[in-house]
Amino acid sequence: MPDNVEPRREYRPDIDGLRAIAIVLVIAYHYFGLPGGYIGVDVFFVISGYLITGIVLSDIDGQRFSFLDFYARRFRRILPPVLVVIASSLLVGWLCLQPFDVRELAKEAGASAVYALNFLLWHQAGYFDVSAATKPLLHLWSLAVEEQFYLVWPAFLLVTHWCRRRADLGIIGILVASFFVNLISIQDDQVAAFYSPLSRLWELAAGGLLVQLERTRIDTRLEAHDATNTTNSLRGGLAILGLVLILSAATLYNSDLSFPGYLAVTPVLGAVLVLAGGTRAWVNRIVLAWRPMVHVGKRSYSLYLWHWPLLVLTGLIVTDSDFKYRKELCLMVSCLLAWGTYFWCETPIRRIPVNVGSAWKFLTVGLGSSLVIASIGLLVESGTLARASDSGLITRYYQRPEEGCTFTGPGLKPDTGVFAPCEIVRFPGRPVVVLFGDSHAEALYPGLRAYLDAQQINLIEYAATGCGPLSVQAAQSACAATYEYVLQKIASYRPNLVILFAHYLRYSYPASDGYGEFIVQRMAQLRHAGPQNVLLVGQMPIWGNTLPWILNQEYLRLGQVAPTRMFTGLVPESLRIDASMSAASEKLGVPYYSVKNQLCNAQGCLVRVGNRLPDELIVFDDGHLTVSGARYLMAAGLGQRIDLLLGSGKPGL
Repeated sequence: MPDNVEPRREYRPDIDGLRAIAIVLVIAYHYFGLPGGYIGVDVFFVISGYLITGIVLSDIDGQRFSFLDFYARRFRRILPPVLVVIASSLLVGWLCLQPFDVRELAKEAGASAVYALNFLLWHQAGYFDVSAATKPLLHLWSLAVEEQFYLVWPAFLLVTHWCRRRADLGIIGILVASFFVNLISIQDDQVAAFYSPLSRLWELAAGGLLVQLERTRIDTRLEAHDATNTTNSLRGGLAILGLVLILSAATLYNSDLSFPGYLAVTPVLGAVLVLAGGTRAWVNRIVLAWRPMVHVGKRSYSLYLWHWPLLVLTGLIVTDSDFKYRKELCLMVSCLLAWGTYFWCETPIRRIPVNVGSAWKFLTVGLGSSLVIASIGLLVESGTLARASDSGLITRYYQRPEEGCTFTGPGLKPDTGVFAPCEIVRFPGRPVVVLFGDSHAEALYPGLRAYLDAQQINLIEYAATGCGPLSVQAAQSACAATYEYVLQKIASYRPNLVILFAHYLRYSYPASDGYGEFIVQRMAQLRHAGPQNVLLVGQMPIWGNTLPWILNQEYLRLGQVAPTRMFTGLVPESLRIDASMSAASEKLGVPYYSVKNQLCNAQGCLVRVGNRLPDELIVFDDGHLTVSGARYLMAAGLGQRIDLLLGSGKPGL
């Protein structure tokens, strides 16, 4: 998160140029798909650590450091623009968004206003998850991490100053400890590693360490020989190498990698090397200090704040098919808003001097404004503040039952222990059915279990969300290890029937047949390896947005009744993949159940099985069955198909 903190040392225009590169990378990632552009945030972390450490140490050495002064300056610099963006997003959401989108936005706004959004996101979803694209304030997680850094860093530097003035050793200790937390966290929980301040502190500390080294050792030697070509060449080489590392990470990394982990070293080291090059490095002096670069860098904070909410909010209101040049327009408006925010909000407020009297005013107004916005967010999120226009809409999320045994991959460490409760054979001597797949299998479980329990048939479930089933060579090691375990268990159980159900399209899109045919082949091999029979349950029809959102947008807000069937909003590829999977299954003799043929006909695909919404919708989001939907599928032919396959088998365990 860019933070144009005001250094009390000599102004370095090349730092604004580095900010410009960082913000361009982030925008290119969000708008144009630059695979590793998200590393721009790591560059911002290093810059902030460098500048803040320099300010604090300079004040400590000059015996003028004051916590009141420090935090008043941070509030003066950071709060006004971000509160404007949060309040504006809330207002647009209240006027234009659907009920559940408004509540989610309000929750994000409340957490953002008190700089705790990273903790909220930590327990919701990953930065690279599909759901992240519907969170207008997602990007403020980095601002929360920086604010948490500001809470502890000045006190830490004061302590190290009192302890024989060895700030360098203290910073190195913090850096190493945080880096190891990062490495450990990435193995157990990638989402935690991404959002936790403990696993990100080392990136800010890296900038702080550079400041301390410049103050104590390195610059003392270099400045004595600053006029030599060798020294200037060394500085230039460091800066060029740093830019190469940053740009290499931005182009070679992607969202499938385990980040931060070891991978974050590349952009962090790159940023440190660019800063270490100083103002005498050629690339810093000529390229980064170039006036257009500095111009963008000075406005990078406001640009960072505006670019993501505009993109997400417009995406929640209109679709790309309705508005062809949505991204381009959002980028232009973001630049205009950033320009206006810089000149009419940031600059005038920064000109207000901070002294003993004004410091308390900055803190009081800042904290008060944050609490007001947080309170409004809480009231909207809880439903206390509600819109009259919501009365005819689906206003709540479906409450998904906590049933079955599911590994929530792929960002976590393999944990096959989660399957133990489902491996208990409750009906000895009776047939055994194994259900496995991803989150779609998890959604089918309640309906399937109720159906089989009525016949005293054992059901063992293995679901791994986000993992491509049957692939033991997956890029995510947790997924591969999980399915190795599942296949070993199936071989040892030799169950009467193995059922596979997953969102196959997710792992093959945009090629709508590759993964489906792979699955059919693997199921044919599996049938000969252990189970007495197999059943491949086909692709669910997938909606382009959540089904409640589509119904609200296209029918309910217009006063119309939700249809029983419709094609509106369906993803065509989710229907086409069924044909290729069905053909491959017939060719290889793998029993296949077409969900598409059961749910869809000439009038459209089934939307609801009753009038209670969202409980009696067929799916509660874009394609996961509700309990009502799962039971409908069992009663409408899937149960009968299972009975036929079990009737040809032998008794179970």
